[in-house]
Amino acid sequence: TLGIPDFRDKRAIPMDTIFVDLDCTDYPFPLEKDKPTPVNDSLDTREKLIILGDPGSGKSTLLKYQTLIRARFLTASKKGPVPIIIILRNYANWRTEPGREKVSLLDYYYWHCRADLVPRLPDNFFETLLDQGRCHIFFDGYDELAAGVVKQDIRKAVENFCIVHYP
Repeated sequence: TLGIPDFRDKRAIPMDTIFVDLDCTDYPFPLEKDKPTPVNDSLDTREKLIILGDPGSGKSTLLKYQTLIRARFLTASKKGPVPIIIILRNYANWRTEPGREKVSLLDYYYWHCRADLVPRLPDNFFETLLDQGRCHIFFDGYDELAAGVVKQDIRKAVENFCIVHYP
């Protein structure tokens, strides 16, 4: 052999062992007195937060990790909001099927959950949680969408969800 590792033997690595806590600052105008704060603190104290960063900087990993630790806390304590991650590129791809062009984010998420996670998910499950303020919604992958009509449509869907239905 040439000393090249055999990647066919993939081993799962728990995210807890590789995730590095991140700090954040206010953007675009951090105050001089503002010091970087842990992302966890910002996520817990702000109703809405946008995570910016270059490709490969860890935005998706951060959101997946936050979803994971919040789901674990919810499972262990039976308290707290339900973490939900919506991958916007998957939503955009799903909408390319005929008849799905105008389907809302929430209807897409119901479809996703029923197809892949909880087949018997009750109607109005998410609306009830959202109306009670018992969800943390993480939207991921907006920057991965190609510029143009699709990206504009997805932006409108997110705005509609966040501003019109669940401000």
